[in-house]
Amino acid sequence: AALTMGDALVYPYLFAHGAHHGWFRLKWIADVAALLLHEGPAGAEARYREAKAAGVGRCAAQGLLLAEELLGLPLDPAFSAELRRDPVHRLLLRVAMNTLGGAFEAKEHASPWARTMLPVLFAGLLLRKGLGYKWREIGSLAANPVDRATGRLPKGLGFLYPVLGGVRWGGRMLGLKGR
Repeated sequence: AALTMGDALVYPYLFAHGAHHGWFRLKWIADVAALLLHEGPAGAEARYREAKAAGVGRCAAQGLLLAEELLGLPLDPAFSAELRRDPVHRLLLRVAMNTLGGAFEAKEHASPWARTMLPVLFAGLLLRKGLGYKWREIGSLAANPVDRATGRLPKGLGFLYPVLGGVRWGGRMLGLKGR
């Protein structure tokens, strides 16, 4: 994995990718845990510190706690306790555990109207601090490419896609459309 983006970015990328999808594929966390196992508890902590410095500390905390809980990844007890002290980390862990334990992938991929993704989407707003991040994430959800493809606007009105996309997405999640 290091050949593509270099050692400094591999773990932050893996943590961020898994977290943004709620770790719904067990393979992702198993791969991260397998890589970290070779580094030992001190290496896992160092990778967390690097990810935190890169701005994805909460993503890393979620991944490390998930790997510890599900796969027995050895973490230093003091470090594990440090991660677990943060209520956001504990919430992110619960969301990931519920996502892995449920029918998230089957339902979400089977229907664009599935509401199984809501906890993951809301947890995604907690992955980084700051209103700017949260605003960009909400904007990304509102600018859904499915909505752009299914609801063409007249030329010059493309700036309305985020507003209409947000309304359409909200309608789907509330079960008001598409059933």
